Amino acid sequence: MRSILTLGAVGLPVFVGALDLTVVSAVLPAVIAGSDVPLQKGLAEGSWAVSGYFASYLFGVLTMGRLSDLLGRRATFLSSLGVFVIGSVWSAAARDLGEGVFATTERLLTGTAGDPGLATLHALVLGRVIQGFGAGAQLPIAFAVISERYPTDQRTQLVGLIAGVDTAGWLLGHVYGGLAVQVVPWPFLFWANVPLSLVAAGLVYFTLPGDIPRAERGALDWWGVGLLAIAVIATTLAIGSAEVPSTTALTRPVGTPLAVALLVPIAVVALAAFVAVELHATSPLVELRALAGRLGSVTSVANLLLGFAVMTCLVSVPLLVNATSGRPSQENALASGEILALFTIPLGLAAFPGGALARRFGLQTMAAIGLGVAFCGFLLASGWRAETAQAAAVAFIGFADVGRAGSAWGPLVGLVVAGVGLGLATAPIASALLHDATAARYGATAALVVALRLIGMTVAASALVSFGLRRSSDLLRAVLLQSATAPGELGEIVGYVATQVSDEMLLAGAAACAIAGTVSLIVAAAPSDKPPAAGGP
Repeated sequence: MRSILTLGAVGLPVFVGALDLTVVSAVLPAVIAGSDVPLQKGLAEGSWAVSGYFASYLFGVLTMGRLSDLLGRRATFLSSLGVFVIGSVWSAAARDLGEGVFATTERLLTGTAGDPGLATLHALVLGRVIQGFGAGAQLPIAFAVISERYPTDQRTQLVGLIAGVDTAGWLLGHVYGGLAVQVVPWPFLFWANVPLSLVAAGLVYFTLPGDIPRAERGALDWWGVGLLAIAVIATTLAIGSAEVPSTTALTRPVGTPLAVALLVPIAVVALAAFVAVELHATSPLVELRALAGRLGSVTSVANLLLGFAVMTCLVSVPLLVNATSGRPSQENALASGEILALFTIPLGLAAFPGGALARRFGLQTMAAIGLGVAFCGFLLASGWRAETAQAAAVAFIGFADVGRAGSAWGPLVGLVVAGVGLGLATAPIASALLHDATAARYGATAALVVALRLIGMTVAASALVSFGLRRSSDLLRAVLLQSATAPGELGEIVGYVATQVSDEMLLAGAAACAIAGTVSLIVAAAPSDKPPAAGGP
């Protein structure tokens, strides 16, 4: 019974934190709609609520995992929950804080009356940054708790369970947020985090020991913390400023090409220095040395490519729906989330049996099997046509008439198969590095596992968006130059272009699975591939 409560204690906050990673996609339009801020300007300012949360989330992952090695899992988990609750309350109260504190501060600094709508967005951004740090801290600590508290023959499948819960959270955030804002005010989505976090805190307090004995202890790597903070902040500001130029108070210091050109070298130098420090530190913040050797390097590549493959679905499906449905953006967001559920739910459900099967077949072998299944799923999913995409988008709006999806069932089944395959591969890939870690380094190693996945997703998002814009422009230009186009045909052309680009993105996901599966097979016979069948922690 205690082991079940421990799983609930670490799994519940991981799910809630992951859910909030993407729920803001539904919150931002609601916040903007309730203010006098123009849509484009609101989205430009509000985008920092997304990038700020992600940057803070990554920083929490990379710092708190190691801190839990030093201070104990219970203390750091409770602290991260406290930070998450503070950020949730701040975000929920963003309207009052924005119209009061933020607007007053801007008036004192500039001598002019601040825009209440923009002040609300700025308050929400700060709340999201606080939230992100607390949420990011929880996942590596959860992995460390499992590695420390459960026998070796159970760890892989339980790591798969937590990984599935995390993945399901941030993949279902779009659907949850889209449905919730239609029936309740947007602050409710943040207020709801408070009671759930308090329940989780009670479970953590009573199920985790206050002090976990360790054979090795060391001081926190403050040089690593500082360099990491510089790298994350500079990268976030550079990407956000380059993508969303603005002249408002929030982004004026970094909204110029010169500022971006300065931020990129700062980020690169800080990251290089961070890696150098971590490789030579006696008590590193992140266990980069775990990547040495064949198993570590292959696992890191597979982890990065797994994150890349997941993101191809998250980017391609909304592109398809928005370009072909002909419906309002709110309905498109709902349809996108519901179609993505065909990918995300199987992914989350398959993660647990993937861990159990890894005990029989071995970590790398099971990873290769799952990635092979995902490869087939991505190939099948890349068979979209403009008419089938439109049929699927209309049919899945509120699940109104799923039967109308018709000829789209091939790509839709492909999404399910791809989700199952990636889910089967999740636990073996995540467990490979944790399996060989010492008890004193579980938190630092878990942070590396989570960070690699996030980096793969980040690179994929940036690359796919850039590819999509460039490829769409090239295809559209080529079609328009070939023949004269009547005004009524332009929508069909846009649908054709979006479908072509989406299919190519999904093929990129298939390629990522093929490469990751191949390198996993290469080391499938490594001595550490198959975890012990039994044993204690």
